[in-house]
Amino acid sequence: MIQCGLIISNTGDSCFPAGEILPGIEITANNAAGGQTVYIDPAAGFGNTIPMVGSNTFTDYTIINFPNNDVNSFGFDLIALTGGGNVEVRIFGDSGLIETLSVNATSQTFFGYIASEIVTSVELEDLTLGNVELIGMLAFGQCEGGGNPGDCVESVAQVGATEDGLNCAINAAFGASNDITVPADNSFVLNQITANILSNGDITLVNVLYYNDNAGLPGTQLDSEMGISTFVSDNIVGNAFGFDIHEIVFDVTPYTFNGEMGNDVTYWIELEVDNTAAAGGIYWEVTTDDMIGNPIALFDFGVWQYFDPTYEGVYTWTGDCEPVVSTEEDTIVGFTFYPNPAVDVIYLQADTTIDTVEIYNLLGQKVISQTIGSNTSQVDVSGLSTGTYLMNVSSEGIMSTHKVVKK
Repeated sequence: MIQCGLIISNTGDSCFPAGEILPGIEITANNAAGGQTVYIDPAAGFGNTIPMVGSNTFTDYTIINFPNNDVNSFGFDLIALTGGGNVEVRIFGDSGLIETLSVNATSQTFFGYIASEIVTSVELEDLTLGNVELIGMLAFGQCEGGGNPGDCVESVAQVGATEDGLNCAINAAFGASNDITVPADNSFVLNQITANILSNGDITLVNVLYYNDNAGLPGTQLDSEMGISTFVSDNIVGNAFGFDIHEIVFDVTPYTFNGEMGNDVTYWIELEVDNTAAAGGIYWEVTTDDMIGNPIALFDFGVWQYFDPTYEGVYTWTGDCEPVVSTEEDTIVGFTFYPNPAVDVIYLQADTTIDTVEIYNLLGQKVISQTIGSNTSQVDVSGLSTGTYLMNVSSEGIMSTHKVVKK
């Protein structure tokens, strides 16, 4: 065991010469009792199988700093010495504490984390026994894509007078759906919807249905959220054709539209709306002044179609951009999976044969392993706890990694 000084970094210290540690990382201690870091070789007999570093005393805790503000993902092996147990992991960003997690580090354990914002520091502390927390095999960087929280917004506004509307009443035979564009290299985590609805009577309920894209129209239904009855706001912003125009704003359970590296991806959102009059005539306002992606789609005679190719719905999709979690080798042709978040089952599809699927929690523990041998399949995730996981998919020698959320 060698004392390294207060900070282990690229500039050099008592344990590592200058340039041996990667730039952009600092290992230090909280300086509660002298603030020394320590290096422990596997031959020292402390139970670690790899070289590890960390705080030197029981009253200190280990701190990892990322001073260049260019890291949103990291991973390392973690161990608490002398019979340690749960280590509290506190992850910080520019806005403060991002998340606190508890990791069982009785034995050498892998811990990994992917954030939707820049990570500035990580604190590791065994609160129960006050043991020394050590890390090794540290890797860090930024997932490709570079998305930032809150910067996924797509909006179509009505500029002039109201021109028309497509029926979106919950008890009608019709339906209306607008597309959502997921920017390349990111996934779009939808959390709020704004829509202009023509209705005589206050809006009482909205069903939200999500679809994939089928040649520019809604395809297979992916998921839904039914019975939304609490609104951020419901304001009458005008009237037309004998109807009040309600601008409704409501939150949805965060729903992830998966993106792709290098390509925009299209999905569809349908709204089914009810009001106090339980009327069959409730309409989603349309405009010809603006167009993003495809025209608004109308469900009529059992199929989705364009009522008018110049019509676009008036809406705003608001959410968070999250960088696509993917290896550079992610070239599985035609691979998609849904829904995400998932409750019970994840459905998989590819143009090539999917060989295996493995799902890991963020501690690096494999929680599901399944052999597929087909280009379509499904994975039962009903037994997983709510949270974020990494899914490794193998197809004909190609491996891809994707973030999935269990709700």
